[in-house]
Amino acid sequence: EILIRFLPKTVTIDLTTVKVTLLKFIPIDLTDRLKPYISFDGIILKDANVPPGRYRVRIALADAQGKTSAREMSFEVQ
Repeated sequence: EILIRFLPKTVTIDLTTVKVTLLKFIPIDLTDRLKPYISFDGIILKDANVPPGRYRVRIALADAQGKTSAREMSFEVQ
């Protein structure tokens, strides 16, 4: 299960700006694959099929006022 929450302070997230990138030697854009699971609450994927390994992902987005934010996270699947 993958659960990433968006916590906007005062303005709603502009979902059209959400971009998810797998950070590798050549970055891979995962946004289109994850679109069905992206909502104002975040990214919720209950039955993720992720091969074992270590991963680094960047999530970038903007709010309705155009303020941008990006975060990188690392995780390991065993």
